[in-house]
Amino acid sequence: MSGALPEGWRGVRLGDVVTISHGFAFPGAGFGSNLDSPQVLTPRNFRVGGGFQSARPKSFEGEYPAKFLLRGGELVVSMTDLSKASDTLGAVAVLPRGQSFLHNQRIGLLECDPGVIPRFLEYRLRLGDYRKYVLSGATGSTVRHTSPGRIQAFQFLLPPLAQQQAIADVLGALDDKIAANARTADIAQRLAAGLHQRAVQGCASRRVVELAVVTMGTSPKGAELNELGNGLPFYQGVRDFGLLFPSRRVYTTAPVRTAVQGDVLLSVRAPVGELNFATESCSIGRGLAALTAIGGLKRTLFFSLKAEGSLWSEYDSTGTVFGSISGPHLRNGAVRWPSNPEMLESQLEPLMARAEFAELESASLSEVRDALLPALMSGRLTVREAERVAENVT
Repeated sequence: MSGALPEGWRGVRLGDVVTISHGFAFPGAGFGSNLDSPQVLTPRNFRVGGGFQSARPKSFEGEYPAKFLLRGGELVVSMTDLSKASDTLGAVAVLPRGQSFLHNQRIGLLECDPGVIPRFLEYRLRLGDYRKYVLSGATGSTVRHTSPGRIQAFQFLLPPLAQQQAIADVLGALDDKIAANARTADIAQRLAAGLHQRAVQGCASRRVVELAVVTMGTSPKGAELNELGNGLPFYQGVRDFGLLFPSRRVYTTAPVRTAVQGDVLLSVRAPVGELNFATESCSIGRGLAALTAIGGLKRTLFFSLKAEGSLWSEYDSTGTVFGSISGPHLRNGAVRWPSNPEMLESQLEPLMARAEFAELESASLSEVRDALLPALMSGRLTVREAERVAENVT
């Protein structure tokens, strides 16, 4: 934190303005998937890069101390990560309002002093210096951990309260539009899933190999990867998955296995069964398979795979450390298939077009937000300047 500080900004330790408390160790026997109950927070509720995301339903039926029931609006941090790249270790998120959550162990609850805006702090802790700091002190080889003490020792620049609020408002306006788009896409997907469910009632199951050409991913050598945009986009697993489409982050000049535009991308490592569509030719790593729908019925294939939650869940615990599904098991997996898939495909197309437009717009908004974030947090860009940029895209 060297150099001249913007007027009114001050250097602080996170622990000077925030306390962090652990969650409750909920007994495994009480876990379920009831969507009407408060959802148990897990590391999967944190997006790569920070922010909240919905995960597979996880509820708890049983007794627990009342203080571990969260009502939304709280700031939380992930202190455990199972991914090989520690994708969400230390990631911070503000919980959505209007929903209830259970504060699980290894999820930290951040309680801010009156001089700190929680949403501002969430954005500040998305920057690379914080992530680098957390990873440099992480413990564990397979399962990575951090601690409240480690996180609280992080040092950063804190602007005056009014400026915190203004920065949070500018970035929040972009995220609010992204969230609105996510709701639009989610509604469209739910309607599409309903169409699929009705179409497959009473229909026989088909093996995946009868419906698609399956390509299991293989990773290029590490030396052949880059973040400069050289070559094809490379997706190793679900780290870069969005609601429908993956986000570009890593590229390769020596792809081994590839997918083409319109292919269904399926996660073959835990969490097994997560789905996206390829928007362009891309390289796929060991954590993914590409499914090219026979007859071009990609949307029907997508929802047939999506509907088979029990098929994927049995593989989430298969493997020495990380759950996985093999190529033969995937190809021979059975999914329910409509008697008239061409008709269902035509019904799904307009709904999915609406969802696809919403997510593509959100990708553009995310790029603008991510460009504004470091400039605002360093004081290089004024809030007024950022507002003008944001107004042009919202």
